[in-house]
Amino acid sequence: IQHAVDDIFSSIKDTPEKVYELRVSYMEIYNETLKDLLCEPGQTRQLSIQTHPVLKEVFVNGLNEEEVQTHEDILKLMEKGGKNRTVGRTNSK
Repeated sequence: IQHAVDDIFSSIKDTPEKVYELRVSYMEIYNETLKDLLCEPGQTRQLSIQTHPVLKEVFVNGLNEEEVQTHEDILKLMEKGGKNRTVGRTNSK
């Protein structure tokens, strides 16, 4: 992920004539349930996978989007989302 973030900001730096708006979302699919990992602990949102009727693009309706400006903003959100991930035991033999 770090390399992808570096590439994004490198591309932005290489095109100063353009204006960019960056937003980050972070979700997991666990036991066939969508979970917004950027919601505050204890909060839940009803998420659903949908297809835009005109653009024919797939998106997750209700998913939180956070605007970011720097590498650090993204890494902070990744850390926050990581803490909200579902952690379960696996069966070991």
